[in-house]
Parts: sequence; C-alpha cells; structure tokens
Amino acid sequence: LRGDGQEPVRPIPGPRQRRALDIVLETLSPEELDIAEKTLELLLPRPFGYGPNREMFGNRTAPAFDGLGAAATAANMTIQGLLQPERAARLVDLHRRDATLPGFAEVLGALTAKVFGPAAETGRLVEIQRVVGDVLVEGLVTLAADESAPPEVRSRAEAELAAIASLLTQRPAVPAAAQSHQQYLARTIGRFLDRTEKDGRGGVAALPLPPGSPIGQGSGLDDRLGCSWAAP
Repeated sequence: LRGDGQEPVRPIPGPRQRRALDIVLETLSPEELDIAEKTLELLLPRPFGYGPNREMFGNRTAPAFDGLGAAATAANMTIQGLLQPERAARLVDLHRRDATLPGFAEVLGALTAKVFGPAAETGRLVEIQRVVGDVLVEGLVTLAADESAPPEVRSRAEAELAAIASLLTQRPAVPAAAQSHQQYLARTIGRFLDRTEKDGRGGVAALPLPPGSPIGQGSGLDDRLGCSWAAP
C-alpha cells in the first residue's frame, strides 16, 4: 500500500496490453485504410470559387481526392502514437522492471510484422500496404534521429530499421513495382544508417492531419496530457 493507505498504481497486465496492441495494429490493415469506391466517387473536386480550408485532408493529387494520401495520414496517427518517445521510454523501463510486460522492442517487432507481412490480396490494397510501409520507415528514422529521445529508445529504433532493411533484401523475386519499392525503402534505410543523410526529419511519407475535432483536435489536449504528435 502507498502511504495514504490506497492501493499502489500498477501497470496493466501484459496479456491485456498485448491484446490492446493487436487491436491498435488492425488500424494499419489495408482493408481498414481503404476508402470504399462509392465514397471516393462522392469526393469530387471543389467547384470553382470554393478554395480549400484548413480542416481538409492534405492532397498530392489535386484536384482529385488523394485516397493514398488519406490512408497514409490515418496510418500515421497509429504509428506516431506507438513511436512517441516518452511512451517508448516507458515501455523500456517497465519491461526492465517486469519482464511479463511488453517492451519497446516487442512493440516494434509487432509493427514490422503487421506492416511488412504477406502481400495484400489485390493491387488496390497492395498500394496502401506500401504507403503504410513508407510511413513506418519514416517514423522509425525520425525517432532514431531524435536527439531528445533516450539512447535506449533510439538504439532500438535503429535496430528495427536494420531488421526491416534485411527483410526487404531477403525477400524472393516479386513484381517489378513491388521490387522497386522494396529497393527504395532499403536504400532509404541504408542512407540513414550510414549517416549519409543529415537526419530523418525531412521525409514526407504522410501528410499532416487536418486540425479540428475529432480528427486533428487542435485544442492543445495532447500538450496537456504530456504527449505530442509532432516531432520535436
């Protein structure tokens, strides 16, 4: 008991944390990130005289709606949350104190397995899967380059990048489009690990969230909770 006679605060049991992680990782499934065709057909270019506003999703396919960009933005919400430096540091420390709890390396392994698992069944979903891979690599590079993150977090992020690069180079022959994307990601990781890039903060894998509740909030709530979605 604590000095005030109340029960001490204890971490959530490991099995429950792992179950929660599995549920969160489902948000990275291409099937979950794909916008139905009937919905995309309704997202027409804005009429003349109606410019964009600050609560619209970013777009790299203007004037058409950017379906892949929206998928990357949504995936980035999950990935940034799991790679948040303070959360990662807590995972390292709590796992040190109780080996039954998931550590940061375990979370990174689960992320990689989800994002770089077997190819999706259709070309429509495969493209989304590639976009999510871009977002994960960019998030890991940014975390590994973050000088405000503790070394035990940055080292694990680097190790996961090396594991992803090895996974990509060992995969069997694939269609040309997939092969070129795997090579692109492997080269991106290699440049960072060799430090031929200044750092990992210049990537544009995902467009930022539009502000406004409930998507991007913009109310300062994250700051009040001591968490930040943006890289320092």
